[in-house]
Amino acid sequence: MSNAKAVVPGEELGVEEEALPAQGVYVDKKGFLRALVVGTAVMDKLKKKVMVRPANKRELGLRPGTLVEAIVVSMSDDIAVLNIYNANGVPVDFSGILHVTQVSTEYVKTMWDVLRPGDIVRAKVINSAIPYQVTIKDPGLGVIAAKCSVCGGILYKAGDKLQCTSCGGVESRRIGVGYVYVLR
Repeated sequence: MSNAKAVVPGEELGVEEEALPAQGVYVDKKGFLRALVVGTAVMDKLKKKVMVRPANKRELGLRPGTLVEAIVVSMSDDIAVLNIYNANGVPVDFSGILHVTQVSTEYVKTMWDVLRPGDIVRAKVINSAIPYQVTIKDPGLGVIAAKCSVCGGILYKAGDKLQCTSCGGVESRRIGVGYVYVLR
């Protein structure tokens, strides 16, 4: 790759052994560095980093309506702080906020009734600024993987509840479509 080159999303920029991915670049499953946005790829040979300067500055951010996957980092009664790691199947790294009013169409007293720290959620972005505000109240959105809050074992879906096969505990969450662990 030369010093500056026009690229499109998905275009190969090198391999992760050659350079570290920076802004506008992600590593695919095979270890190839790929452009995340339309722009100009630039290699910093001193720092061994490759980045893509976007042609459109707004293109690096998320747009309202974007489906994301995130991990719940911390919580209070009213909000959950999320680390958004995937947007429409593309690796990203953004902060997100989920307010208690955005978890269900029905009244929810506290976030602890529907989520716990460490849960993986599928959500939808509802604004265009960082930290992104997200919602899980649309059908199909919610927790897609969780661990037991007592022993840390994997929670398996059993009907509309989640059950720990290690300690036998039963917990409730706002379960999304495609929950990873299903009790057979």
